[in-house]
Amino acid sequence: MNYQRDFEQRVRIGVVGVGDHSYRNILPLLTFLPVDFVALADTNSEIGAKTALQYGNIPHYESATKMYENERIDAVLLCVSPKMHPELTVEALEAGLHVWMEKPAATTVRQVDEMIRARADRIVVIGYKKAFMPATAKVVELVRDGVLGDVRSILATYPLVIPHGDRALIERGEPSRWLANGCHPTAFMLAVAGSAKSVVVHRGRDLANVVVIEHTSGALSNLHSAIGISPAHPFERYTVYGMHGSVEIENSRKVIFQRAAPFEYSRVANFAPSGLESGSVVWEPQDSLGTLENRSDFTQGMHGELAYFLACVLAGTRPETANLEFARQITEIYEAAILSNGDRVQLEDLS
Repeated sequence: MNYQRDFEQRVRIGVVGVGDHSYRNILPLLTFLPVDFVALADTNSEIGAKTALQYGNIPHYESATKMYENERIDAVLLCVSPKMHPELTVEALEAGLHVWMEKPAATTVRQVDEMIRARADRIVVIGYKKAFMPATAKVVELVRDGVLGDVRSILATYPLVIPHGDRALIERGEPSRWLANGCHPTAFMLAVAGSAKSVVVHRGRDLANVVVIEHTSGALSNLHSAIGISPAHPFERYTVYGMHGSVEIENSRKVIFQRAAPFEYSRVANFAPSGLESGSVVWEPQDSLGTLENRSDFTQGMHGELAYFLACVLAGTRPETANLEFARQITEIYEAAILSNGDRVQLEDLS
């Protein structure tokens, strides 16, 4: 792990948007990344000036356009509303810049397609942090190495209300937890089980709902909207079921790999047989030292997504994770879930 002052190669970045989220979660992470923070832009000139002073009195602007015209930067970090992403992303790409943007990428598939058309050879990564959690990386490793066996299903628990409506509701892009946070469990499920092809939403009383995603691999993901869980307490859980065991992520910080134990119905008399070839393996942060592996911006994947983007920029390689195609899939699932009311929506029909 290196710190900003340790890197010999750095990316000259500008930041668009230094509001609460950016100031609290993104800017502090620059300490751990290979960047030179060159300039910032925010429509609120007062907050922009105060933030610029804190970070070395760097130049600050009221528009991204002015920043691009006056500063020599390689990449831009967009920390604004998803409604602004398409326009700002296209503008940055046309200015020859690489782009990282906060999740979600957009409010419609059509908007993601606009960004794809403008991308050319530039690098674009979206901050779908759940795809970059250390816990996710461990699950993907277990799946890739075949230790878990063929993945058959995923159960995700996350408190969400899925609005029901038509194309007009989607086009309005109204704020909702499904838009803002539904991409979190969706990103995890796509990272583990691969691309999706259909979505069904079953709706119950008092806003309860279940989202079933069918992956092209044949695996099924079940997103259970845990209505009633307080955000003040742990509420996020993922379980991946394979042919040789299962793996569970509790609250982003604990990974439990349940390996299949020898079993014969009515014959097995010991739940903890000798040896270390079966049973559970657990990974979790120690939470006793003030070190990076305990910090939520690392366990949640926020550092990982930015580090990945910058590594791609420095190496000149196309991102394979959380790119615009990945964003398109998430946006398709977002749209399909709004349209579904017990019926299967094929994602190819949304194109």
